[in-house]
Amino acid sequence: MYRLSRNRCKMFPAGVWEVSPSFNPLISLFAKGDDQRFPEYKLIIMNLTTILGLVAATCTTISFLPQLIKIIKTKHAKDLSIGMYLVLTTGVFLWFVYGILVKDLPIILANAITLIFIATILFHIIKYK
Repeated sequence: MYRLSRNRCKMFPAGVWEVSPSFNPLISLFAKGDDQRFPEYKLIIMNLTTILGLVAATCTTISFLPQLIKIIKTKHAKDLSIGMYLVLTTGVFLWFVYGILVKDLPIILANAITLIFIATILFHIIKYK
């Protein structure tokens, strides 16, 4: 595993890390440095934050998939709470709108896909009651 050591990395304002060209991690998003004093490549922390958000969003979004698959296979949703899924659908929709307003890609994508999954589950709950 690669580590950013003191001799290879210095913290700069605005969350940008200077990384020496000899430092080459497998997962890296580099941007060419603008500052003439630091011509080496810089790793932009914001991109790593976005990646972390997308991974977290993927995990929480796909958590609804097993329930959806089970409902479709068994054609049975009698034991699921319609009230819980109505409140959840409303909450996810509001998160989706919030993501659009703040222009946050992980929030937009995760909640759009989650909204599709839980709306489908809600449809099947109503259909099979």
